[in-house]
Amino acid sequence: MSTDEHEDKPGEDTTAALTKDILMPLFGENWAHIRHMEYYRMWCVNIYAVVVAGVVHALATGNLEPYLGYVAAFLVLFTISNLLITLKIEAIIENFVRANEKIAAVIDYVVRANGTIAAELDKLDKAELNEAGPKKKKKEPHPIAPIRTRNPPWNLIRFQWLFTVFYLLVLAGIIAVLIAVR
Repeated sequence: MSTDEHEDKPGEDTTAALTKDILMPLFGENWAHIRHMEYYRMWCVNIYAVVVAGVVHALATGNLEPYLGYVAAFLVLFTISNLLITLKIEAIIENFVRANEKIAAVIDYVVRANGTIAAELDKLDKAELNEAGPKKKKKEPHPIAPIRTRNPPWNLIRFQWLFTVFYLLVLAGIIAVLIAVR
């Protein structure tokens, strides 16, 4: 969208208009990518759980007893590959979150400068209230809430670390079983 299109709108600063037209959709797209990456991660965990459950069932019935070394090597490699996939997905998600933090800082700066986007968001809130009936909403001091929690101890705990810890614990368990069996 060119800057000439925004010059015709009375009372709207060009910077605020460009921020609304460019940064807000980009902010939303980044969150869509984050959800997409979470979807991939959950599929990896589901596939992993099914494969490990099948291997454990086959071991329990004794079908794979002669091939215990190969099965253990497969489980170790499969666990390591899922751990690496999870770490890569975590890095991608972290990049999108950092990008959204920068976008939020720019939007916050523009809002503080002229308040145009804040007025637009207030209109959206009123429209949502008229459509869905009265809702009790906690008003944030800024149009975009903080992306990360800054309060201890929650700022130290990250949800994505659970997947990494899960794979590391399973890997340690497989190695412990191998040591115990031999």
